[in-house]
Amino acid sequence: MIGNFIIAFIVFGAFFRAAKEYNHSGFKWGAIGVASYFVPNWITLFVVTIAAGPGNGGVLSLASLAGFVLSIVFVVWMYNKLMDRAIEAQAALDAEGNRQ
Repeated sequence: MIGNFIIAFIVFGAFFRAAKEYNHSGFKWGAIGVASYFVPNWITLFVVTIAAGPGNGGVLSLASLAGFVLSIVFVVWMYNKLMDRAIEAQAALDAEGNRQ
């Protein structure tokens, strides 16, 4: 449980810092980051738990690891997607400023 708080703190902080770098809402980006970690993790655990049935601890351990890996991949993908959009928006603003 404390691990989840640590992960949420780290992910929120990374997304918050990136948002502030491009003058976006840090809390909105932080919430997106935390959701992009926990939602795939919980969905993976839920689906595997339903599929494996009760009393299958070994499968659930593997599901926990798979959920963690999937969540990390999704967080990195989401971070890159948000950063790409922010960079494009900043480039458009800079180009517009240079035309005037």
